[in-house]
Amino acid sequence: MTQPQVIEGTPKEIQDHLKGLNGNTRLTLIVPADAEQTEAPENLHHATPEERARALDEIAEMNKDVPVLPPEAYNRESLYEESF
Repeated sequence: MTQPQVIEGTPKEIQDHLKGLNGNTRLTLIVPADAEQTEAPENLHHATPEERARALDEIAEMNKDVPVLPPEAYNRESLYEESF
């Protein structure tokens, strides 16, 4: 099962990405409200601690609807492959 992708960028960057997609692909576009649109620093190495915290919160928010793995996914056999 494939996971959905989150693609973020300027309209031009997104258009460039769309050119490579299959024509049958269904998309959902979410446009943030004006209050949510903030300029993110190009490089978080030069960001303030507050900007880094906000970026990490945004990343966590993107993954809030990811399904939880069942307990059997965490057993030793499923974590390590046998190599002969």
